[in-house]
Amino acid sequence: MKALLGSALVAMMLLAGCARDVGEQYVGKWVNMKSEKNVLSIEHNGESFIIRDTTPELLGGGVKTRNHPAILNKGVLQVSNADGTVNYAIDQATGHLSTGDTEYTRVK
Repeated sequence: MKALLGSALVAMMLLAGCARDVGEQYVGKWVNMKSEKNVLSIEHNGESFIIRDTTPELLGGGVKTRNHPAILNKGVLQVSNADGTVNYAIDQATGHLSTGDTEYTRVK
């Protein structure tokens, strides 16, 4: 009985560790390939993610950061807003983060 409980405990710990690794490839800072002042910071936020999108202000020369909650769905980060859903996927050939319209490269 103790061996069974011990095995179950080890299995639960392994699964908990793997759950945190899901989506880990997205975590970090990403720079827009056409505008280096546009930076995405992707972080774990509990069981989901948060994308902090920093862009230059049109007037005044400052920057603005918008926080977007994101979920991982079938290996793709998704942000839902009033305009619909934006998908963020990593292009396996280039390593770039892509929305289809915009590409980002990872900051090292």
